[in-house]
Amino acid sequence: MQWLETRISELRSTVPERRAALEAERARYAKRHGLDRANMNQILNGKRRVGPTFLKVLGLRIVYAKDGNSD
Repeated sequence: MQWLETRISELRSTVPERRAALEAERARYAKRHGLDRANMNQILNGKRRVGPTFLKVLGLRIVYAKDGNSD
């Protein structure tokens, strides 16, 4: 039981560090590709739609296809 309590304590102390490292990496990625960090984070968290600039950075594009069932 002591091992489990120690492990939980270790994990609790590393979560903020990992979160900060992830945020720093996202900020570097946004800066490197000319994106606004706040907008990029909102897109990644599903709070904002993906726009043309973000698609271009990822090398993607929107494609429309006709439904084959309708005449």
